[in-house]
Amino acid sequence: MQQFAHQYQCEFQVTPAAAHLRQVAEQYVRDTEAYDRTVCSGPIIRGEIMPATHHERALISRNADQLFNCLLSQNAGSFTAQELRKEIRRIEVRGL
Repeated sequence: MQQFAHQYQCEFQVTPAAAHLRQVAEQYVRDTEAYDRTVCSGPIIRGEIMPATHHERALISRNADQLFNCLLSQNAGSFTAQELRKEIRRIEVRGL
């Protein structure tokens, strides 16, 4: 019974690798939103600024791709691109 309690009723512990992944994903979300706010002239919807033109959309897409690739290469071996994308989506849905 003690083993069951230890395994299933313990406090959740975040691993250092998971904490690092979350930190990098949060940086991506913050940095892309900050760049978007310097480029976009559209409305703010759900706290995020929207591009008003195709040119603005192209600029923010290029920046997002470059930042993603940069963060991925800076943290090579720590996590995969798929893991980073999944964590970014989780943060964007739940918020920082």
